[in-house]
Amino acid sequence: MAADVKIHVLTDEFTEECYKAMAYNAFDSRYFEEVSPESLGFKDKFDIAKIADAAPNIWIGEVSWLKAALFEDPDKYVPGPVEQIVEIIGEDFPRITEDLIVKVKAAFYAPNTTKYEVAREEDVVEFLRQHKGKKVITITW
Repeated sequence: MAADVKIHVLTDEFTEECYKAMAYNAFDSRYFEEVSPESLGFKDKFDIAKIADAAPNIWIGEVSWLKAALFEDPDKYVPGPVEQIVEIIGEDFPRITEDLIVKVKAAFYAPNTTKYEVAREEDVVEFLRQHKGKKVITITW
């Protein structure tokens, strides 16, 4: 089973602090145990997930981070474009600039040696251009 990776735009409702609280119990996040959902007034991370899902977002592709780790075979379970876009955006909340758009566009030329689907470059670039100047984050759902 694969998970979906999306780029989410930060908004007045879906803030950096909200993302950090979503990642509160994610072992692979730099924000692990940093900001609890309760400290922001939420019952749990699922309340924040609803806010994140309502923020402008675009699907990047499918991935299986778990299988890649278990079988030590990322080429089989992590499409090149998805991996590169996650590396470009990371958990640093970068602003969408022309430079970021160029890097994301180039990521779509990385090979996809998996059976997983990847978004169309044109759709993602158009989405980024529509939200230029705003901060973004990638989320695996």
